[in-house]
Amino acid sequence: MTTLIPLFPSTLYMDTIELDPIDLNNVEFIKNVGNLGSKDVNILEQEQFHKLHDSINKHLRNYFYKVLRANHQTEIYITESWLNKTVKGQTHHLHNHPNSIFSGVVFLECDPKGRGELRFQPNKFNQIEYEVYEPNEWNGRGFFVNPEVGKIVIFPSDLLHMVDEYKSDTPRISLAFNTFVNNVVNKTRTARLTLNGT
Repeated sequence: MTTLIPLFPSTLYMDTIELDPIDLNNVEFIKNVGNLGSKDVNILEQEQFHKLHDSINKHLRNYFYKVLRANHQTEIYITESWLNKTVKGQTHHLHNHPNSIFSGVVFLECDPKGRGELRFQPNKFNQIEYEVYEPNEWNGRGFFVNPEVGKIVIFPSDLLHMVDEYKSDTPRISLAFNTFVNNVVNKTRTARLTLNGT
């Protein structure tokens, strides 16, 4: 009997969040690589984002504790958060997020017909890239997420990702965040790490 095992996968978490109206008119954007980013890198601390902050934390905990089965003694928390704005003709370069464990994005405004997909690529180098007649989860060299208002995506921060060219007159605005852990990270001998000093 054939057995297929998804060995050491990079797990993407996707769901939807019900969004309340958010006023983005007063957000100050600065030049980013290929698009624009908010000057404020703690955007979730603003009062109008408090409900969204709670919703993101709920999904982050679900991903960390229920999907990845992390010990509840390890605390996962958001370290920074910012807005990305991509207008017609713009992209965002291929990158990952250093000094973070998991990263995420919530789409706040966009035109799905304008695409501007969030595209992921594997970090692993393939010595031979043979042609496939049908891409799937076993042979894929990329994966993309279509932006939709309210969609949340959480992923390992070292996973390479980019934004494809956006082709709509309606700006594509997303909220991105990084995370880290605190408290008891690991109690195993020779791998033990406690961050809170106890």
